[in-house]
Amino acid sequence: MKIERLMLAGFVAAIAIASGGCGGSSGGPPFAPIQTIYVPNVFNENVTEYTNRDNGDVAPIATIGGPDTQLNTPRGVAVERDGDILVCDGSGLIARFAHDANGDVAPISTIAGSNTMISNCAGIAVDRQGNIVMTNIITNLLILKFPPNASGNIAPSAAISGSNTQFMTLFGVAIDRSNDIWVTDSGNSAIYEFASDADGNVAPIASISGANTMLNSPAGLAFAPNGDLYVANGNANQILVFAKGSDGDVAPASTIEGPATGLNSPLGIAFDNLSRLWVGNFIAPSSLVAFNGNATGNAAPRLTISGSATLLNAPEFLAVH
Repeated sequence: MKIERLMLAGFVAAIAIASGGCGGSSGGPPFAPIQTIYVPNVFNENVTEYTNRDNGDVAPIATIGGPDTQLNTPRGVAVERDGDILVCDGSGLIARFAHDANGDVAPISTIAGSNTMISNCAGIAVDRQGNIVMTNIITNLLILKFPPNASGNIAPSAAISGSNTQFMTLFGVAIDRSNDIWVTDSGNSAIYEFASDADGNVAPIASISGANTMLNSPAGLAFAPNGDLYVANGNANQILVFAKGSDGDVAPASTIEGPATGLNSPLGIAFDNLSRLWVGNFIAPSSLVAFNGNATGNAAPRLTISGSATLLNAPEFLAVH
């Protein structure tokens, strides 16, 4: 299914190029490589995958789920440089799957155990050096970093925690072009930036918070190609856009919100190689919506993946690769 869907999308793109057009259901320039959207479904205990050309009530091109996967509460997902898939599970582990994993398959490795300090894994990202960065939430608020290809019951290479961090309810995580770590704190309605080499009880080097920011239980965050920061403002059904370099009690440069957007408790967000913003709607009926990179206001999505065939059920964070 996965290979057939990717081949078909590539074939359609090739026809569009030959005919000199870029219309059709793909919704963007046909010459960009087809990418995969990875979606952890909390209530289905699985990860489903789609292409970034998909639209409508489509079945996943792959589904990772079942007892052998060890997935219990999959919340975050990231893709390593070699294409292997990292799934952050709320049961207290990071599971690594082969790039072509599909079905009830065992992870090729896990990061788990008392030495890891993982108890409730949520957001996860991979930095430019291949380090694995994750947020540990609820009972033990930590940003944990593990070296590339880490596995087993190993200690993190860095652990950011303590009163100076200002953490109240950690959630999402993203890495910027400078390799700095950005996290959302839904309890404080804040966003914090930490230096790439941060470790221990350290203060953020920047924070976005206050009444002007409009932040209300922020969740996922992603950086646009121009460096602007996009944030899923879950409780307000908004996407907030902060200009590159924002710090303090600053107003967003723009927002995506309104009935036409189809936003319904948005949590996970990620950009694809067409500069489209993909957003996961957590509340049923769960869906994925994709906006043009310049979308603002009450903009309708360019693409929408929703319906019973999609198997979407409470997607939290997502990744595109």
